[in-house]
Amino acid sequence: MNLYLKTASIISAFSSCFFLFLNSSCTPNKEDSSVPKEADDKTIPSATLENSVFTSDIKIDISDSLLFFSYKGPEFIMYNGEMNDTAHRLSNLAAKIAGLELKKLHKEGKFRKVDLNHIVMTTLGMDNKDTVHYTIKIPLIRVKKKCDAYTSFDHSGGWDHAPDLKRRLKDLKNPERTTIFCKSLQVSKLFKTKENLQEYWIQWKNKALQENCYCK
Repeated sequence: MNLYLKTASIISAFSSCFFLFLNSSCTPNKEDSSVPKEADDKTIPSATLENSVFTSDIKIDISDSLLFFSYKGPEFIMYNGEMNDTAHRLSNLAAKIAGLELKKLHKEGKFRKVDLNHIVMTTLGMDNKDTVHYTIKIPLIRVKKKCDAYTSFDHSGGWDHAPDLKRRLKDLKNPERTTIFCKSLQVSKLFKTKENLQEYWIQWKNKALQENCYCK
């Protein structure tokens, strides 16, 4: 599957992606503390951001073994009078799509989990001023048994600051809305780019899909 989105108008490709996460606040100095909701498909609705005119390029490549995401565009835009770290929204989008893809493959009998140790992130031009090129590679590992698969994915990141991992994990484990099966939560090491984008990547077994698995 290959999706290539390109635009140079008021309704940009990344504006559409950004719309998925408008309910959360992601500012230059704050952790985006929202927990992505479970979704049924990969649809990215169109949206117009108030008073935003910018050019952005997004590329998404999906296979059974690798998910690739690329964003070229402004680091920040003004939205509702606040500065939003728009480029960092690619992490939200990547986490959401990765979770959806893991579920899709699981339902097709193709059991996978993310290779947390070999995720690759790059940034070029990240200086809190103009445009940036941000890429993410998320490798998938094939597993033989459905109960060895992982089917949900998230992140905790900071655009030039340390992530609030403790807060994110507290949100994910909230008894009223958690989707974590048993004690399956796995957290990656802290990844950093040379320009100080920082990310933890998180995966777990989704109890809606894997509740019949043995709880170790």
